Amino acid sequence: MFHVDYRIEMRWFFAIAVLALSPLLATTAGAASGDIIWQDRFDLAGEVDVINDMDIRGQRIVIAVGMGSSSPNSPQDTWIVRAHDVKGGGAIIWSDEFVNPDGKVDLRAVSASGNRVFAVGSRETASGGDNWLVRVYDARKGTLFWDDEVDLGDDKAQANDVFLKGRHGFVVGSTTEASTGLTRWLIRYYDAKAGNLFWEDYPTDAISHAGGATHLAVKGSTLIVGGVAEDGSGNQDWLIRSYKRKDKTLLWSDQIDVDGEDDVLTGISAVGSRVSIAGNVTSAGNQNMRIRTYRAKTGDFQWEATVDSGATDIAAGVAGLGPCVFMAGEADGDFFIRGYATFTGAEMWTDVVDTGGVDRASAITTFGSKSVFAFGRLDSGGGDGDLFGRNYSFHTGEILWETLIDVEGDDEVTGAIAKGSNLFTFGTADRNGNRDWLLYDYKR
Repeated sequence: MFHVDYRIEMRWFFAIAVLALSPLLATTAGAASGDIIWQDRFDLAGEVDVINDMDIRGQRIVIAVGMGSSSPNSPQDTWIVRAHDVKGGGAIIWSDEFVNPDGKVDLRAVSASGNRVFAVGSRETASGGDNWLVRVYDARKGTLFWDDEVDLGDDKAQANDVFLKGRHGFVVGSTTEASTGLTRWLIRYYDAKAGNLFWEDYPTDAISHAGGATHLAVKGSTLIVGGVAEDGSGNQDWLIRSYKRKDKTLLWSDQIDVDGEDDVLTGISAVGSRVSIAGNVTSAGNQNMRIRTYRAKTGDFQWEATVDSGATDIAAGVAGLGPCVFMAGEADGDFFIRGYATFTGAEMWTDVVDTGGVDRASAITTFGSKSVFAFGRLDSGGGDGDLFGRNYSFHTGEILWETLIDVEGDDEVTGAIAKGSNLFTFGTADRNGNRDWLLYDYKR
């Protein structure tokens, strides 16, 4: 067994559960908090399969999206959407495995609402460009209602994130000119039912050589979009913008250059009257985590905080819960999560897990008014990782339960979402040098 050094401000500990996974397993009777109710391990054709996002439609259907290879030694040419029956032990309700005849696909995000599912990303074209791709499905049957491709010839277009509610579908991403390498933001607001555009925004001042618009959140009548843009010195900065979602009126904007080097935004959380963003900032070659909070209505800056362990620190994301906001990631090779007071930025609690190897939190989510979940990996020796996660009391940081799972080789949880009595996580596991995607339903 490896040595685990738990440096934590609380003194409560829950036993570790080490479980073996089968491709699809359901265990519902007598499940306690932290128990796996069902799980799915998916391998399309013995190559690298990646699950990138997940959403829940109502209380019954969980939809996972990603990419895979249609045959051995082929690129990731298959756009994969899988809908599971939450109440039926994770059984597959429908799936779509769209094979791109022209090359690779990159399915980034999914959002479900009512009878619609938006899956967004890109597909490679025969000319070598990438087309922005949105495919919209019937949530119950998987029938394709409509799709939208933005074809820029040799240039590239990529959809990165999506939010869907009722007939309102917002998708953000980027376009990249092949001749110059310049990347610009692209925001599209769709009528989810008919597929036509209500509006699009292609701002000429949101330009960089990487990234584009990468994250979004919807708060009431506003659309909040985050990503990167270059400053006059050619450095990559954080950029956050708030739009009036009805007509794309720009309400406020902030571009942040920390110390004249490249910075990357990794998450947005909009809860109550505040908006928080998190990501990585670089100063004198040293990468740190940073969180920054605004008034949602006006964009007035409220506070910011930096995590600098003295080495490389990587922010995985941010999640808000009423009076608290949380940032998780990797601090000098350790699993890390910290809670802050939403209105003041005061540190509330911190949890760091160090096995002596490379440990990190890669996913963070909250539920109701009680819990925050952080998941990722702990080093199991030899560079391999085991799936690891904790459920914390949001106010005190007390550990309510935790789980550690050795699947096979190098494993990691990369996303999580909580709803009702369920916590869903997704990630990947190694299979003899290939990768399978993993989906779990925990008793929350």
